[in-house]
Amino acid sequence: MFGNNYETEKEEVVQEDVSPDSLLDDRLFASAVNNTDMDECEKITDETKKGECKKVVEADGITVEAVAELSDSSCSKIELDRYEEECENQVAEAKKKENKFEYFEEQNKLAVEMYENDDLEGCEKIELENYKKQCRDNILLNRALESKDETQCEQLDTEEAIEDCKLLILE
Repeated sequence: MFGNNYETEKEEVVQEDVSPDSLLDDRLFASAVNNTDMDECEKITDETKKGECKKVVEADGITVEAVAELSDSSCSKIELDRYEEECENQVAEAKKKENKFEYFEEQNKLAVEMYENDDLEGCEKIELENYKKQCRDNILLNRALESKDETQCEQLDTEEAIEDCKLLILE
């Protein structure tokens, strides 16, 4: 019933020659890549593997520089397509983080400016809620402390902030 009704496919498995030299080359390759050390690549005896090692180490070095400089144009120097693409991805991520940092810094600067100018309405221009709230609370607290007027504290957002404000006025 089952005998001749099915075919068996045989896969031809090509086994790479494993020798002490090839094992050492593999370890040197891994070490070179992990440590971004071109000298380790030079110790590899298999010329093909040595060339690949150099390209990978070079790609890693270029990627580190490109990320540090936020320059994805540097990635085009990489010979290996996947490594070039990875370089571009890492630069893009670094740029996002840099832009986010600059955004937070701008929001903080705006909050400080509004506080220094006692511009309560200006706090509303701040997009980030926590900075907007801090700007508002700092101005209200400062006004309460300068006037020694507890009623100014009542405008603060939380009961804890109101109580702290009143305690500070009493000191």
